[in-house]
Amino acid sequence: MKKFIFFIIICNSYSTLALPNYLIKDDSTKQTQPTKDKNLVFVELGGNGVALSLNYERYFYDDLSLRIGWGTAVLAGSFIPIMINYSYKNVLEFGVGIVPFAYSGSLGGDIFGAQDSGLLITSVIGFKRINRSFVFKFSITPFYNPDGSIFKFYGGLSLGFSF
Repeated sequence: MKKFIFFIIICNSYSTLALPNYLIKDDSTKQTQPTKDKNLVFVELGGNGVALSLNYERYFYDDLSLRIGWGTAVLAGSFIPIMINYSYKNVLEFGVGIVPFAYSGSLGGDIFGAQDSGLLITSVIGFKRINRSFVFKFSITPFYNPDGSIFKFYGGLSLGFSF
């Protein structure tokens, strides 16, 4: 019985050497990398658009993006956040930017001071999750008004999609 098993093993070993030599295809050895969507469109409640904003974000590199949006404070003002963001491992987000604004002042926003229009300096520190094409963001967004030397913390919650 042992001789028979040994004979089978030897025959199988030689039969593998008799197989024709096929070249390995280049694409069969490469692993596929998931492609990252370069465009995000999302609605943000609070955050850099102050009350409610519609935003577009475009990735120019894997971790660096440019964001522009239009926000409103219950029709009492208009805000345009323009930011450069860095994504760390596609989870944490850090960014800086400016927010030109025109504000009526009826809501008592103390960040604006007594100004009807001006420029705010802002940043973002947040958590970002992109699952398939769904975008979820939670962020802390401090604002600084250089004219009145006023500093305030806000926060935002964003929902949208990527493509």
